[in-house]
Amino acid sequence: SILTLIVNACIEIKKRNIEIKQKYYESKRENLNSTYQKLLSIVNSYPNVSPNDILINLEYPPNYSMESFDAIIDILGYQIEDCLNKLKCEEIDFTRKSALETEISNKKYAIKQIEQIRDDYFEADNKYNDFRKKEKMIFDLYAGQEVKNTFAEFDVIIHNTFKAGRSVGDIYDSTKNKIDIARNNMTVAMRNDIGLK
Repeated sequence: SILTLIVNACIEIKKRNIEIKQKYYESKRENLNSTYQKLLSIVNSYPNVSPNDILINLEYPPNYSMESFDAIIDILGYQIEDCLNKLKCEEIDFTRKSALETEISNKKYAIKQIEQIRDDYFEADNKYNDFRKKEKMIFDLYAGQEVKNTFAEFDVIIHNTFKAGRSVGDIYDSTKNKIDIARNNMTVAMRNDIGLK
């Protein structure tokens, strides 16, 4: 009767809405799947630690900013040279000698870490610039607003970390590391945007 017709009509409308939504997500997946995969690969290749997060553990550390990786490495090299010259002094006691050797070891380790951060950062940055030249149009055209917002947030955090020299937070805890949090937020937004909840 009339009640069955109304219920059947409601069911048909629901089915149609579900089909429309599925086609919408299929279209988004078709257009964005490859772009999102490339972007996530680039985002995940950025280091999740700032040189200042490494330098904070040293005695009299230089301050990193403006992508000055090589300047920081040079300064640490000069500090190591100074420590080596102090070690040559004949009147040095055991405690001071031990402290200088530890300082030299720590600074050499910091140099290795900063070199790795530098290499990873510039490699990721080159990939990102290549992405902007080739894929950004598709991203801008089809990506949802939440994805664009999380990407802008990630971009600001990378700028603050590697150009302004700010800390990323706790480098050992991904729930307190700003870069890891931004990566996770972007991944969730992308999954939601293409209907993979």
